[in-house]
Amino acid sequence: MTRAYLHLFQGDFEGALHFHPLFWLVPIVFGIVLFKKNPKISKLYHSHNLWLTLTLLVLVVYGGRLWLHFPHDAPMDFDPESIFPQLLRRIGQVIH
Repeated sequence: MTRAYLHLFQGDFEGALHFHPLFWLVPIVFGIVLFKKNPKISKLYHSHNLWLTLTLLVLVVYGGRLWLHFPHDAPMDFDPESIFPQLLRRIGQVIH
């Protein structure tokens, strides 16, 4: 998501969509949460269907991107030198 916004702020809308096709959803959700006391927005905020739909949308997009891009293509590329793989290697060394 961070890379998507970095591209957006540089004027690269296509790049932003490539790095996360739902980057546009963040300001909408933020706005709903921020203005939840507004009567019209309150209906959205309290809509279980809205939150369920958004959750499913995010999960489907994430799953599809994992299926299509992981572990070799950005933005789902795998960095073996990142913190989590290093931590797993160290745990493995301690156990064995």
